Amino acid sequence: GTYSYLVKGCDRFGACTAATESNAVSLAAPGGTTVNPLGSTASKTYTVSWSGLSTANQYKLLENGVQVYNGGGTSYGATVPASGTYSYQVQACNIIGCGPVSTAVIMAVSSGERFLVMPTPSLDGKFTLVWNTDATNAEVWVKDEQGEAINTNSQITSGSAAITKTTSGTYRYSLWERDRRPGGNLINTANVLVVVDLVFIPQIGSINTIGVENPIGQTDANGSYTLEWGGVVNAQTYQIERSSSTGTYLYSTTTTTYSDATLPNGEYRYRVRGCRDSGMSCGVYSSPVTVIVKHTDIPVTAPLSVNATLDQMTGITRLSWAGVIYVTTYEIQTKVNAVDVGVKRVVEANSAEMDKITVIGTYSYAVRACIQDGTTNNCSAWTISNAVSPEVPPAPIVESPLFNDTGSYKVAWNSIVGALTYELYENDIKIQSDARIEKLFILWERKVTGGYRYQVRACKSVCGPLSNVSFTNVTIPTG
Repeated sequence: GTYSYLVKGCDRFGACTAATESNAVSLAAPGGTTVNPLGSTASKTYTVSWSGLSTANQYKLLENGVQVYNGGGTSYGATVPASGTYSYQVQACNIIGCGPVSTAVIMAVSSGERFLVMPTPSLDGKFTLVWNTDATNAEVWVKDEQGEAINTNSQITSGSAAITKTTSGTYRYSLWERDRRPGGNLINTANVLVVVDLVFIPQIGSINTIGVENPIGQTDANGSYTLEWGGVVNAQTYQIERSSSTGTYLYSTTTTTYSDATLPNGEYRYRVRGCRDSGMSCGVYSSPVTVIVKHTDIPVTAPLSVNATLDQMTGITRLSWAGVIYVTTYEIQTKVNAVDVGVKRVVEANSAEMDKITVIGTYSYAVRACIQDGTTNNCSAWTISNAVSPEVPPAPIVESPLFNDTGSYKVAWNSIVGALTYELYENDIKIQSDARIEKLFILWERKVTGGYRYQVRACKSVCGPLSNVSFTNVTIPTG
């Protein structure tokens, strides 16, 4: 308020002068003050200070809304129970009253107590992260070094997460919190380091095979055999990796042997490594060993179908069929008019180019799949292809002069579509094979007196029938 004072003089008899008023003086509550900036600390003990006012003789300090100091100083030695986010506000006071409460200033304490690792250090790669934050938090995250969240529900302010590491090393995790105040930030309040020092497991030296019929080529005829290896220190179990065209599979054993039985045909690749702690900690894999299974005691599946395609110009037949799994070779038998001809042909691919057809007939091809292992040969039933036949060109029409007295004349014939060559016969003897399609005649010179018969036939991959007979009588004048 505003204060003034009246003063008057009086004698001993009580007579007083008129009162004189003093100047006015005012007394008010102090104004607002501010808490000095804080920040973050790893210690649970720190100092909070604020600005002093000349009009104040008393200060009240609030920690998270609760008064923790009331006195004339301008600093306070804070001691907090655990890591977390702490807000501070100050209020200046005097005999008249108190000023406004200041804006909150935050101190983030990350001493580790609210963020624990159990157990630590980790010798088997397993540990659990435990966090216990304020229930009033709006958001809590536990993150790894890459910033990926370990917890899936940020609304759980206290919880745990089981972690398993398979590699030795030091791993850092951080705790992030945001309280429910409007505009509150996500703050890193605690960090922990986890040292994982796994027990060393040496690499297995080599894998031996037992019961493989052909140890040199690592080839087995029934798919049943055993692997063995030398044990290594610190290994509690052994992990076997088997890979084939059907996929990769893992098996575990406490012994130093592993057996497979009646595997189907195929190529199997094995690696073994020592492990401990239920497979969570393992050494490096051994060098691989491969076993090839080629069954000779089971029926071999025949090709479903065989497709034969004949090139009418070249006479070459091309065969193709769907491959049969696990077989090593295919045998092909040529048939002409349903009769086997020639020797069997052996190929490894599921296709073949056959010899040129030069004889008229109906051709088909029998194919069967085989598994060969040394002297053993196990083959499927035959599968017969579709039939193909070479196109037979028709007979041309040949012409030659009926009479000639010079010994020089021309034999000609008409063109046959698709013909590659023509064969000319004189008196039933082939005397000319002309590969030039455009040349459809032969010019003769110096024929002697006599009778000549001519026939021609057109050829593609096979030759057609002989043409008509054309006669030429040559009479050379004498004298």
